[in-house]
Amino acid sequence: MNKNMLLIMLLGLLVILLIIGCCNIKNKRIDNQLVEINNRITDYFLMDDIEYTNLSFNYIDSSQNKVIVGLYENTKEQQDEFKRIVVNSNLIVFVDSKGIDNQLVEINNRITDYFLMDNIEYTNLSFNYIDSNQNKVIVGLYENTKEQQDEFKRIVVNSNLIVFIDGKENIDLT
Repeated sequence: MNKNMLLIMLLGLLVILLIIGCCNIKNKRIDNQLVEINNRITDYFLMDDIEYTNLSFNYIDSSQNKVIVGLYENTKEQQDEFKRIVVNSNLIVFVDSKGIDNQLVEINNRITDYFLMDNIEYTNLSFNYIDSNQNKVIVGLYENTKEQQDEFKRIVVNSNLIVFIDGKENIDLT
């Protein structure tokens, strides 16, 4: 994967962080430590001379209260190298990026990009993130009704890879 593609993916994931940081489960602010860790990862990969090139994506999963780090090669050695070079924290969960479909990342980024626009038409989103276990994009709606789901699909993005859940509840999908 070339450096420009990696940069684009990282910027998209930073956008996800912004959305999740502003609108998360139970309307609580995400732990500042999670934001700091995620920002350190993103900042590292925005530098010109990076030593570590095995990162596929990173984002905050507010349902687990962890920073998710996707590695192309998710081995103990690669995890240790990431911790040594980038950041070491027990709040990081490493996952195999091969389990994340690029289409999921694209859908999640489209949702995040929409909510970063100045004049948004749809305001019922509580959170969104990728669930690699289900291979779905999870979208929490404050008001999770059929009408609100249809409006989300019409205005934001329509995909069979989206699962809508109640955005007012803190649920564990693991």
